[in-house]
Amino acid sequence: PLNKTYVFLFRAYEMGHLAYEMGDFDRLVAADEERIARLRVPRTHRYSIERIYPWKPVHDDPEHEVPRFIPAPDIADELSKMEVSEGYQLNLFSADPILTNPINLNWDTRGRAWVSMSSTYPHIKPGTEPDDRIVILEDQDQDGVADKWTIFADGLLVPHSVMPVEGGAYVCSATEFLFLADTDGDDRADERRIVFSGFGNADVHHMIHALRWAPWGELYFNQSIYINSFIDTRWGKRRLNGSGVWRFRPETERLDVFARGAVNPWGHAIDRWGQSFITDGAGGQGPHYTFPGAAFRSAVGAPRTMPGLVPGKPNGTGCEVLSGRHFPEQWRGSIVENDFRANRTVRYKITETGSGYAAEEVETLVRSSRQTFRPVDLKVGPDGALYIVDWYNAIIDHGEVDFHHPLRDKAHGRIWRLIAKDRPLVERPNIHGAPVEALLEYLKAPEDYSRTQAKRELATRSRDEVLPKLESWLTSLSTEDPEFEHHRLEALWLYGTMNAPDEKLLRKVLASPEPRARASGVRILFHWRDHVDKPFELFASAINDEHPRVRLEAVNVLREIGSLEAANIAIRALNWPVDQWLDYAIWLTARELRDDWLPALQAGKKVFGGATDQLRYALEATGDPRATEPLVALLRDAKIGEGDLPNVVKTIAGLGRPPEVDLVLTLAGKQPSLLTSIAEGARHNGVKPDGAASVIPRLAHGERSVREAAAKLAGIWRVTAAGGALAGRVRNARNDSERLIAARALARLKQFDRLAGLAASTQDQDVRVAAVAAWAEAQPVEARRPAVEILVGASDSEQIVPVFTAFINRESGASQLAEALEKFRLKEAVAITGIRLVRASGRKFSELIVALNKAGALKPVAFDLNQHEREDLLAQVITSGDAKRGAEVYRRKSMACTLCHQIGTEGGKVGPELSSIGAYAQPSAIIDSILSPNNDIKQGFETVIVTRKDDTTVAGILQRRSDAATIIRDPANKIVAIPNDDVKKSTKSPVSLMPA
Repeated sequence: PLNKTYVFLFRAYEMGHLAYEMGDFDRLVAADEERIARLRVPRTHRYSIERIYPWKPVHDDPEHEVPRFIPAPDIADELSKMEVSEGYQLNLFSADPILTNPINLNWDTRGRAWVSMSSTYPHIKPGTEPDDRIVILEDQDQDGVADKWTIFADGLLVPHSVMPVEGGAYVCSATEFLFLADTDGDDRADERRIVFSGFGNADVHHMIHALRWAPWGELYFNQSIYINSFIDTRWGKRRLNGSGVWRFRPETERLDVFARGAVNPWGHAIDRWGQSFITDGAGGQGPHYTFPGAAFRSAVGAPRTMPGLVPGKPNGTGCEVLSGRHFPEQWRGSIVENDFRANRTVRYKITETGSGYAAEEVETLVRSSRQTFRPVDLKVGPDGALYIVDWYNAIIDHGEVDFHHPLRDKAHGRIWRLIAKDRPLVERPNIHGAPVEALLEYLKAPEDYSRTQAKRELATRSRDEVLPKLESWLTSLSTEDPEFEHHRLEALWLYGTMNAPDEKLLRKVLASPEPRARASGVRILFHWRDHVDKPFELFASAINDEHPRVRLEAVNVLREIGSLEAANIAIRALNWPVDQWLDYAIWLTARELRDDWLPALQAGKKVFGGATDQLRYALEATGDPRATEPLVALLRDAKIGEGDLPNVVKTIAGLGRPPEVDLVLTLAGKQPSLLTSIAEGARHNGVKPDGAASVIPRLAHGERSVREAAAKLAGIWRVTAAGGALAGRVRNARNDSERLIAARALARLKQFDRLAGLAASTQDQDVRVAAVAAWAEAQPVEARRPAVEILVGASDSEQIVPVFTAFINRESGASQLAEALEKFRLKEAVAITGIRLVRASGRKFSELIVALNKAGALKPVAFDLNQHEREDLLAQVITSGDAKRGAEVYRRKSMACTLCHQIGTEGGKVGPELSSIGAYAQPSAIIDSILSPNNDIKQGFETVIVTRKDDTTVAGILQRRSDAATIIRDPANKIVAIPNDDVKKSTKSPVSLMPA
């Protein structure tokens, strides 16, 4: 079924009430089966009328999700409510009844807009036939308003994207990637072919979408976080769990994964030099620079990820690189996307830096004060104007609002057109049916639209017709033209589009003085490598290119090729300065090609030219136990530099066998600070070295970091003889962290008698807290009595936080503590601290909250506001809101805002970044988030609870699941990596980490 994430899986707390619909489907299937049976044996038919029950709300929707007032559709009023950047104007291109909830727009070679739309979204009712459409819009008199429309296809199920081609269109529709053919040229689809099926549908607004041409003839499309796709192709099985970008070659129907991750990548643009950028409709972070193998937040199984270009920026839908003569020169190369939650369209300035890019939000192009303006896509049209697709809906939340809510708009939609007032529009190119010579001239156009559509038109012509004229066109280009290198690159891309490799031209582009052309040439070399003489010599030249982006492209394509030779060449990029993108790409290449170069190394062959630093880097990147023996050899030969030694030691401790771990322990004997690296690695390794007991003397070392590492290792390696020394550290340490680490080591040694002694009332309070906290993490039942004694006698409410946390983070711990508190009284501050920790745990421990309220004699405060109170509060915000006071409240320690929320460079990352919250969040939404955080948890910030095999739990925000660990950011803003083999279960909670 559609939307199973919300109806049956981990977000069933939002739409689980619709599970009954499966019964409806069963009855519909049974009725059809009966109908088929009756066709075999004529008989009297009996008809029944099913009663339709009126819709009833399942919960009280907050106003920012379902506004109390939704203005009636009114084009004039909508235009009056638009704030448009100075010097620009907006007009309506098309609207309902032609458009109903438009989602995506793409242009054809005739300058017509193909629009996919869905009034079925977000969920189809049982018994309802889907009738979503694709419409072709034409502006025949070129006045900026569509005056003709044609239904190309209907009867579709949520067609998220359409891309017109000769003879039809590719369509992303639910679980299928379709080709809808128009065999008679009447602009109506009359044949439907499923190119691929098996794309996920667990979340309808995450299904495949965002079709986009690459200038060399590949077609890209995206999918989002809750989608798991399993595709069988003639090229083999293809899998993409979670978000990512697909790459498709129409002629061969080869499908591959291009990039992974982002929460809801709802836009993809490619700039004039062939570089990709995506936007994220749920994870924010502005544009994301994207290349083959890139992985971003939420990428399933990714061992490492990259950030977007503007962390903290709001969510974005659609993505377009501005080009051409109509808009000002300073706009060219900018990226525009839609901040749909804030009812606005924004522009980002993109600048090159190293092998990648930097981005900065510079202006809002369009903003509406009406909540019905929901821009979801945008494209520059054939006239150079920017066309903005307006889904038109006051309700935008998917699972947060009932799928069948009657106020979800199902009948309206808009496409707006933004132009510069005092600048001429572009003369619309005559592309469809144009002579080859004219089409080749369009490759010189400043507008991406003209160049893209010219290549698409040329792709419909025969090679015999196009290639000789293309060669002549190339010869006619003037080297004095400042755009010569780009014109030549366009020719190379056309050869790529037509599947006609030209080695001579490729070599010229690879030798271009323009590094952006060389970088794109490397990508084409990857595709043509089987048609080029000695391609690896060219890759080797690119890996030593003076420009970092050329090197980045070379590393990425060599990783895709995958061979010992590819690995040997790619690692040479380390001979040059490395920035964040190159470091990621080289590291990933060394890791993914380990099965090509590690066996060769083990067989005694020289890899990476024998370069020690490159070998050390690659060995550390592998995460493979086979890497430890070569690393040990480098250590013994003193070939590891002092600065690299901690990482090498950590790798060996994490992957090595006992003798290898003993070696690094010996090194730590001479350099005790290495114990920290050993402890970091050893927690992921199940082996115990023979010299484990050597950590005992280090428990008395002069450096606290060394003592803490020794305590951790004593617990990890079960060094029973360390019990006395560990107990001494619990008693004598002057730091809470060191005491707790030593106490936890005792718990791992199962020396609970020692912990009980340390928890006795005769001990100092800080010693008792550490002992009880560690004891409760392992044995909550046995530890609850001394825990209650500590809580009852506590005068410092912050000191006893570890005690509360220990019980909260144990599966049955909260109920055990609640039961133990039944007959006791706590100081008010202690009870309040406990309640705050429970509310911030992401779990609904109602019984513990009741017990704490009773023990602290607290009167629960109701946070629900009636409508009058809400309106009064909103009025006060508008009339007397004080940003300076807000900043003071944000920084107030008792509020703990900075623990989870970042503004600028200050604060944590557990919750959404708030630097630009005023630009995209309604005041009512902010109030609801503070008073009722569980009602609307922002996507990507849901509470995940991971239960370890020892029944301790970690709650927090899922960062990603790598190939080795589940990585959580906990409520204290710490990154916790739980090894996958230690995970008992993982669940999502309907409770926010933000305390009400």
